[in-house]
Amino acid sequence: MNLSEITWPTTIQKGEPFTIQCKVSNVGVAPCYRGGHLCFTLKDEKGGLVAVLVDTTFDVKELAVMPAGQPAMKQVASTFTIAPMYSDTKGNFSRTCLPGTYDLFVSVGRKDGTPIYELPYSVDDGQRRYKIGTITLGDYAP
Repeated sequence: MNLSEITWPTTIQKGEPFTIQCKVSNVGVAPCYRGGHLCFTLKDEKGGLVAVLVDTTFDVKELAVMPAGQPAMKQVASTFTIAPMYSDTKGNFSRTCLPGTYDLFVSVGRKDGTPIYELPYSVDDGQRRYKIGTITLGDYAP
């Protein structure tokens, strides 16, 4: 499994949708029989999970096995919202999520965000999540 050309906004707002785009290919020796979904995880400076964002619209078992050097790339655009605002009869509410800069990790796994596959990246958290950069989370837009 290979992910390339991963792009994401450097700054996002709580409650506002944003998109992460990447190209995915299977350059392995077999199909991904177990399947799996792209997952992007935000972690704080202590390694705590802040958000686990899973794209359930794309399953890696759909990827055909391609020889190295000839990967068939699948373009995937995943849209997420951190701490969406909800309303009920008592007012507005959302989950607690502090503004700040967080490490952004990628993995491929179950619908609950549990990683399954090892990916060919070097910065691993020991749980098959791979750091790809940072993202700054701002407070709700006025």
